[in-house]
Amino acid sequence: MAQRLTWSEIKHNPTVFARDFARSTREQTDATEFWNDFFAIFGLKRTHVAAFEAPVKKPSGPVGKIDLTWPGVMVADHNTAERSLSRVEAHAFASNQGLITDGRASETPRYIVAFDVQHIVLHDLKVEEGGAGADEASGPAPRNVEIKLAELPNHPPPNGNATLADLYDPDTMPPGLVKAHQALDKAVDKLYRPDRAFGSDRERVEWLFELFAAQQAPLMAGVEGKKKAKRNRTTK
Repeated sequence: MAQRLTWSEIKHNPTVFARDFARSTREQTDATEFWNDFFAIFGLKRTHVAAFEAPVKKPSGPVGKIDLTWPGVMVADHNTAERSLSRVEAHAFASNQGLITDGRASETPRYIVAFDVQHIVLHDLKVEEGGAGADEASGPAPRNVEIKLAELPNHPPPNGNATLADLYDPDTMPPGLVKAHQALDKAVDKLYRPDRAFGSDRERVEWLFELFAAQQAPLMAGVEGKKKAKRNRTTK
């Protein structure tokens, strides 16, 4: 079971992870620590869900090993910077195909992850809702994401436990939420002043007060008229 993370931890964990592995170059020395810490970003204990070097029959015939597998969820390959990322990806896809060849289709993952020390590539094999793309196992899936390790802090994992206070903290507000509100602000601004954008918050507030004063003017004129009529009656 995943550990419940605070929003602060969700923002902090990728930063620490990227910093700790910024100079990693050794496959065997760093692989176990890397993946343990990678799963910890999401509040998961790697030993509870994924295993290293699970045997699998390769499509070419001989038995090989999957660098890391989380049955039904993820197949991953970890390698050094001396080998190209494309070779790392190819090995991961071959491992996935090996699961199918080996009659272990139930273990085929939704995600294939390749890591070459300073880059992480994630392939989502789920082509459409309701079905995993098993037929995509022999090649890259249509949807994939490549992230430089140094940029990982800019891609925090989603968190369903965040409160409104967490989400609207100006220092940790998710980038997607910031963009959504910026787009909404622009749309609302156009409703109030379609001919030109506001240059500042102060200009926007001043404009809104002007609109308010203009709308209130007829009402205030009527009120003042009633007051004047009442004063005239009183003085007679």
